[in-house]
Amino acid sequence: MTPPKQPSAGMPRTAAGSEPAPDPAAAGGEAARGTAAGGGEAARGTAAAGGGEAARGPAAAGGGEAARGTAAAGGGAVRATAAGGEAARGPAAAGGGEAAPWAEADVAAMRLAIEEAEKALAHEDVPVGAVILDKDGEVVGRGHNERELLQDPSAHAEMLAIREAATKIGHWRLLETTLYVTLEPCAMCAGAIVLARIPRVVYGTQDPKAGAAGSVLDVLAEPALNHRPMVERGILQPECAALLKDFFAARRRRPLPSPVATHPEGCESG
Repeated sequence: MTPPKQPSAGMPRTAAGSEPAPDPAAAGGEAARGTAAGGGEAARGTAAAGGGEAARGPAAAGGGEAARGTAAAGGGAVRATAAGGEAARGPAAAGGGEAAPWAEADVAAMRLAIEEAEKALAHEDVPVGAVILDKDGEVVGRGHNERELLQDPSAHAEMLAIREAATKIGHWRLLETTLYVTLEPCAMCAGAIVLARIPRVVYGTQDPKAGAAGSVLDVLAEPALNHRPMVERGILQPECAALLKDFFAARRRRPLPSPVATHPEGCESG
């Protein structure tokens, strides 16, 4: 009579008569599922350091929604978890998913940027505003578009805010800061953000004609550059977009300067 086959040493037993249970995923293998601390959503981890797929980790104490991150430093977009456990909305991933609510601090900061944008209307500049906050949430730089006022093609809101922040901080590296701007940065402003080493950028509405954070170019995610900030978009988007739409609608209603100028002006980056 043939003796029953014994399971191998590396394969744990299950209940009597059932198949042996598979081993947990080895390092570098299939992602393991655990439960988030405080009863939160199940966590997904990627085994390989620098792995491609975004990991889901437990939310901050308080039981908020799990945050999404990527393993590789300087990798793709992440969802940062705000104090108190509420996740901040990040860029839409490929294929999209439902975004979490914005943190109150982010909303308040973008409202300051909108207030800056409204100042540009006094001198008929495109209403774009920006503020830069330090790690303590203090405003260290602010600016609004002054291109027409100064007749300076570089006088965009982000550029003016970056200059003011560098002066206040006393260094050209704006580490541990966040830049909030009502309109997606153009190529010039995106380049300045990279050079200033700003670690996080939050913008309100996209610029389909000149945006350099994913719309036309993606300077802020260019792998050949030595700095790639976290980019989050869409905060107070309707309000930021309405400023621009109202501005250009008012300009189109004005009499044209001559019969030759027959085409209405289009939207342009501030």
